[in-house]
Amino acid sequence: MFKNIMKNNRRVILSFDVDGERAFSSFDKMEKDIFLDDGVPAITGFLKKNGLDATFFAVGKNIQDFPRTHELLKDFEIGNHTFSHPRYLTKKSYKEKEAEIKKNHEIIEKFFGVSPTMFRAPDYSIDGDILDILRDMDYIGDSSLIRVLLPFRYFTNYIKQRKLALQEMEIPMTSFVIPFNGTSVISLGMTYAKTIFNILLMFNRTIVLNFHPRDFVNIDIKDIGFMNRDKALDTSMEFLDYIKGKCEIQSFRQYYSNK
Repeated sequence: MFKNIMKNNRRVILSFDVDGERAFSSFDKMEKDIFLDDGVPAITGFLKKNGLDATFFAVGKNIQDFPRTHELLKDFEIGNHTFSHPRYLTKKSYKEKEAEIKKNHEIIEKFFGVSPTMFRAPDYSIDGDILDILRDMDYIGDSSLIRVLLPFRYFTNYIKQRKLALQEMEIPMTSFVIPFNGTSVISLGMTYAKTIFNILLMFNRTIVLNFHPRDFVNIDIKDIGFMNRDKALDTSMEFLDYIKGKCEIQSFRQYYSNK
């Protein structure tokens, strides 16, 4: 009986932050973004082939600059990832935070024909102002806090914001302080990813798993924290293929509709 209960509650909320190269630069206008151009079709192709939904946290400026790529996301849930993906959103004024969120909300409504109800902040960093803005806009939830040790600044974010993680609308991206996201899957390898995933399943908690389009592009990135990306596409696809047979994969909208 206990094993059946465990199996029935094995859920992964699958999400993607569609920030592309803009996460690493301040380009005002980009004519090409290899992460989006190559990564998004790979992701959406896999999801459609397997009949899966996922939540894509879209950046307004990317929607404007790369509309054809974002057309591929119209069958999936769209979340708000701010208009310009600014670094250190929490250090901006209340009006600046509100403008980033509301401007992107309007772009998503116009482009996708839906009103987003989920938010994720750049750099996984939020504060009380941001949650207040989201509540005023009738958002269902936020999924910005990530409890991982690596990169260390994300763990520092979580330590500073752990009280916010207790709020009802906040859904942390892991249940434990452990490296488990797209970067860790690629950098630490399949043996690590499978082991950690199976350990997390044993605790019978919903897992929020976050990837980026860059996780589905074979490209050599030398920056620390982005190792072994010359085989990123194969690794990410292998991992998603592995977990789809071991749990129920959902978007946030599916998760809330089944709560």
